[in-house]
Amino acid sequence: MSNSLTPLDYAWRRFLGNRAAVIAGITIIVLTLLALFAPLVAPTRYDEQVYLERTLAFPSSENWFGVDPVGRDFFSRIIYGARVSLGVGMTSALISILIGVPLGAVAGIGGGIADWIVMRLIEIFSVIPPLLVAILIGALIGGGVINVVLISSAFGWVHVSRLVRGQVMAFKKREFVSAARALGASPSYLLTRHLLPNSISPIIVGFVLAIPRAMMIEASLSFLGVGINPPIPSWGQMISDGLEYLFFYWHLAVFPTLFLALTVLATSLSATACGMPSSQPWKASEHTAVRKNEGGNREGGGDRYPHRRSTGPGLRQCGTPHLPGEPVFTEKPGYRLFLQPVRQSHR
Repeated sequence: MSNSLTPLDYAWRRFLGNRAAVIAGITIIVLTLLALFAPLVAPTRYDEQVYLERTLAFPSSENWFGVDPVGRDFFSRIIYGARVSLGVGMTSALISILIGVPLGAVAGIGGGIADWIVMRLIEIFSVIPPLLVAILIGALIGGGVINVVLISSAFGWVHVSRLVRGQVMAFKKREFVSAARALGASPSYLLTRHLLPNSISPIIVGFVLAIPRAMMIEASLSFLGVGINPPIPSWGQMISDGLEYLFFYWHLAVFPTLFLALTVLATSLSATACGMPSSQPWKASEHTAVRKNEGGNREGGGDRYPHRRSTGPGLRQCGTPHLPGEPVFTEKPGYRLFLQPVRQSHR
């Protein structure tokens, strides 16, 4: 029987096999749930000044993370700040994927002028310091969640595009892709059925790594006062405000720093686990080509390329010798996928 595991299944298995990545994934899920259900978890809203008589109070049983200088519960602001920081990170990562994957795929499979243009764009955005440009743009157009997301996305797609391009260029030279191309598969078909499925690990890695990168840009902009506008809380803004009281009221800077560092570490560990190389590439042709079992009966879905029925692919058992001059393009336990040579008549 054919192995029906896809590259996404292999990435999931690698993730579950890494204990540190599982703990990191649980941490990200918990933080995300806290951010989504902040009104139910937080004791107060992020802008309610209900502890004016206890300003700058240290952590206690009533105020777990203390009270800020204007009488707001600091634990509530940490939870609501997770909404902004994680929201900016995940939205920027999604936009980076939507931009970087198509550009990298087109550059990898097309080559020529398309690859040259994409690589020049990648080089331009790679040599520009993202934080410096982010500060400049933030100072010109102002802060706000939308502007911070756009600034982060403008540089996040570069890493994703480079990863996808390299993966596509590596796999388009493999035997199973050559076999599909020889049978008449179009470039779009090769991308959707062969190359992009085998690039799922770099895509996951690019998405996960884009989250902490965007969060750090947001934190840096908020730290410098050109990011999220108060009173909306963000971890970077809270770190900037807490540094003024660091030597006397340590909790105002330590807690947002811990949450930011924990999120960055968790996403990095998850990306490392998902990005480990798999043992074998996934071949879409193995799941639909004509098969013969040990009894000689045909299995599977027939010819993948109906316009080339005269030279369609078949699977010969490994114990059966193939014909002289018959090219073997890929192997799997128990079968060989081959192309039947076309007999040409000479007139």
